[in-house]
Amino acid sequence: MSRVMLTLRVFASILLIVLFMSGVAGAHEHRQVGKYELVVGFQNEPAYVGEPNGIWIQVTEAKNQGDQSNNQESDEHEETGKPVKGLEKTLKAEVIQGNSRMQVPLSPAWNQPGVYVGNFIPTVAGDYKFHFTGSINGQNIDETFESGPNRFSPVEDVTAIQFPIKTGSPEQISSELEQARSTANQSRILGVAGVVIGAIGLAVGLVALAGRRRYSKI
Repeated sequence: MSRVMLTLRVFASILLIVLFMSGVAGAHEHRQVGKYELVVGFQNEPAYVGEPNGIWIQVTEAKNQGDQSNNQESDEHEETGKPVKGLEKTLKAEVIQGNSRMQVPLSPAWNQPGVYVGNFIPTVAGDYKFHFTGSINGQNIDETFESGPNRFSPVEDVTAIQFPIKTGSPEQISSELEQARSTANQSRILGVAGVVIGAIGLAVGLVALAGRRRYSKI
């Protein structure tokens, strides 16, 4: 009986590992571009608003170079080819969210040949695009990867994982601070206006009192 339980536990552990690895692979988009295989996603997934993150791209020589046309879907479980080094000098990256875009310098990931990262902090929830231009060993590159189903995850609101106190996202906090600042400014203006009106009323009262005294003396 104990051997059966041990076997079941080993099988369950292997199954969990396989499922975990499948989830990791599915969190990035795989694409064959000419002679090269590109795997793209966020450095940390799931990605959350206000948390340090960035672009993650792996470039290797494609295993199947028979069809070198661009934008070929590849098998994400296929063994990767030889990593391509030195692309921080020839490959440029840009992050796009809505109508906003920003250049993000790429640098080699430590101890991961063929992997390059570009750091930034997402400040808005939703879908993001990573646009790559330049060249890979002389092959021109102009590819855009967008978050979505079967690609890589969008940026999520951080409130869902906050504990024990939900403070909201940086965007929400900034909005609340701006509202508080606006309310404080309005209160300050009303306070100053009240002081001015009070001073005018006091001056009018003093003038009236002085006039009454002169009239009584006459």
